[in-house]
Amino acid sequence: MRNYSGGPGYAVRAVHVAEPETEGMPLSTDMADIRGNLPYKEELEGVVAHGDIFFTYYFKKPDSDEISEKLTYAKLYKPFNWIVCTGIYTNDMEVIIQKREDDFRSAFKDQIISFARIISIMALLYAVLMIFFERHLTGMVNGFILKLKDDETALREEKNKLDDAYKELERVAYYDFLTGLLNRRAMYERLEKEFSRAQREGLQFCLVLADIDHFKVVNDTYGHDAGDVVLQSIAEIFQNNIRQEDCASRWGGEEFLILAISCGLEDGLSLAEKLRKAVEDTPIRIGAAIINVTITLGVVEYTKGKSFSTLIKEADFYLYEGKRQRNCVMSSSGTAKEPLE
Repeated sequence: MRNYSGGPGYAVRAVHVAEPETEGMPLSTDMADIRGNLPYKEELEGVVAHGDIFFTYYFKKPDSDEISEKLTYAKLYKPFNWIVCTGIYTNDMEVIIQKREDDFRSAFKDQIISFARIISIMALLYAVLMIFFERHLTGMVNGFILKLKDDETALREEKNKLDDAYKELERVAYYDFLTGLLNRRAMYERLEKEFSRAQREGLQFCLVLADIDHFKVVNDTYGHDAGDVVLQSIAEIFQNNIRQEDCASRWGGEEFLILAISCGLEDGLSLAEKLRKAVEDTPIRIGAAIINVTITLGVVEYTKGKSFSTLIKEADFYLYEGKRQRNCVMSSSGTAKEPLE
């Protein structure tokens, strides 16, 4: 290659097996075959654009005056400025294809004959075996069927064990062992999905972050087992007072996080107040003693433009603002003590 833009002398023929006398001859993209095609131009444009190209043109056959269509493949080796080409005349391809078809038909016919012989021998052998070993074969088949049934039963039992093990792993991975609520990891994944859905579809939701008031006093007075009973009781109250589409989690320690789906701030405050009142009105039995506990809740509403981390921080902020007086619901609208209609 001398000039990738083409034109007279754009390249020099280095090697030509069929016409060695043309080696060293300058080439031109203006050269046309008998049909008016510009093969060198088509070749150059193709390899420059794609690195290689298949194309056809008309060229004289070796040792003949016949001009025939030729299918050619050309590839550019840019580091060497070489274009290497090879090709075959289309009428030669037809001869090769016809020979391959004839060879295939002959081989196929031989295969059919061989298969017919094999099938005949197998049929005869099968008949002999059936006559002499019918009982033995029947016993083997029945035994095999019974084994398959036993294996199927064993596999089904193993599958059931695996299903149970998977459910147990899922429970351990996504549910708090003490309260049965979603754990922090599972709730975090659920929140991320709801946050993405709200951003995508323009939906509302609220986060309600709750904390048990004076929980340390309960532990110090009645023991940590009593604290566990309180956590379980409040988790049950939450489950009984949220909607089916909402979800509650143990966020950490004595904190709980509730996700209220398709819920604005007013409805979120109503839900939080409902939970606060339900906990306040439910006595909890600790051995022979009965105690009452209260909770404080922070409510935040998702609005367009808020980030996921901002929502969590706001809920935490409102919760700890409410902890100043305890047994209340706190949000951006202030403190709510009574349920909002």
